[in-house]
Amino acid sequence: MHKTRRARINRYTEPLDRDHVIQVVLRFAQGAPVLGRPDGRPLTGEPARVVGAVVSLDGTFALVGNDARAEIEGWTAAEFRALQREVLEFLQGLVSQRSPAEELMPSRREYSAGALLPSIALALRLSAAAADSGDVLLALEGPARDVFWAQLLVGLQAAGLGRLRPCPGCGKLFVRVGKQTHCEPACRLRTYMRTYRSPAARKKRRLRRQQPRR
Repeated sequence: MHKTRRARINRYTEPLDRDHVIQVVLRFAQGAPVLGRPDGRPLTGEPARVVGAVVSLDGTFALVGNDARAEIEGWTAAEFRALQREVLEFLQGLVSQRSPAEELMPSRREYSAGALLPSIALALRLSAAAADSGDVLLALEGPARDVFWAQLLVGLQAAGLGRLRPCPGCGKLFVRVGKQTHCEPACRLRTYMRTYRSPAARKKRRLRRQQPRR
């Protein structure tokens, strides 16, 4: 009688807030390039914490085999900078292909038919694996960069791709909450003051003051 050998599951996903993690990823992608030490390693541990938070998102997959978080800890500053560029280009590509009608009426279809949306090539192995508890889980194996992308894409889909917006004030991407129009209140105020002080707005106010009162 052969004994059934169950796959050893390394389930290190954590119940993290997807919105918060995606906002952190946006700050990472749109922030200053990761600086490195003379040995090539990042100056701080923040880049590894950001990427590790995405890899650890609690969602569809139970990660097995290769410990992606341990691999991330060994990344160089150049590898983090490459990921920054890749994430930013992908997200900007999603936003740039959105249908103009969707900006005015969010209930409509987000993207026009035939839009060329960005894609990411991944080398992953997806299989079913048995946990010690007897549950069957989807197991995801692959390089840390590819596991990061799989988790990020699932998180973006769950959070709602349509909520990703470019700020009309500064151009930065942000995750829209409710009726939010700008990345932050300070940016909204700067945009308002810039419009208020524009020559066209000043002329309009001057003409209004010159009109006879009733």
